Amino acid sequence: MKELENVFGKKVIALESAQMIGYVLDIVFSADLKTFKGYILADEESEREVFLPYKSVTAENDECFFVLNERECQSYFDEARTNPLGKIVYGYDGIDLGRVQSIITAKDKVVKIVTTKGEILPKHILSVSEQYIIFSNKKNKQRGDNPFKVEQENLPKVKAMEISPSIEISRPTKISLNPSMILNKTATCDIFGFNNELLIKKGEIINQNLINKAKKHNKLNYLIFNSK
Repeated sequence: MKELENVFGKKVIALESAQMIGYVLDIVFSADLKTFKGYILADEESEREVFLPYKSVTAENDECFFVLNERECQSYFDEARTNPLGKIVYGYDGIDLGRVQSIITAKDKVVKIVTTKGEILPKHILSVSEQYIIFSNKKNKQRGDNPFKVEQENLPKVKAMEISPSIEISRPTKISLNPSMILNKTATCDIFGFNNELLIKKGEIINQNLINKAKKHNKLNYLIFNSK
């Protein structure tokens, strides 16, 4: 089984050309979160997003994915993102079941989704949106089991609030990556420029000058995903 939590920023190498063709920017699932489809890559030079199907990865290690050639990547259209990491999970009865922190897969099948308070089996997911996952945590009365494996007891109940029809509900604004959020953080790996020159050293404290250098070499997204 594979944990899809630490794949962001991984390099993708084409075996036939021995060239880096991009790095992992996001992960893609089916709308019901039962199937893992693949990775969204940021092109190394242009930062253009492309899609890499799961089955196209021939091998991997701690730092890289390997594919046969660049043609394995497909054009990607910016549709609704299906990555569940960070989404809040609520039970059908209003219980707060935590925030998604990890996804466990076996090949292209999602085995379970791990939250800050327990584990979810995909078959019990009722609905998914950009921010929330609704989960059926009703007990099976015949077998007496609960599909949600709780790691913390006494979970708080969320009281439902009746919304007046006169209140206008607006769609949340899509959140974009803000370079200022990584100021004073630490780079977690070496980052190289267009000519393979070292731009930022692993362990270096990120300041505005380093952010500007990363922008100039189209490495800003890579820096954001490799800082803590």
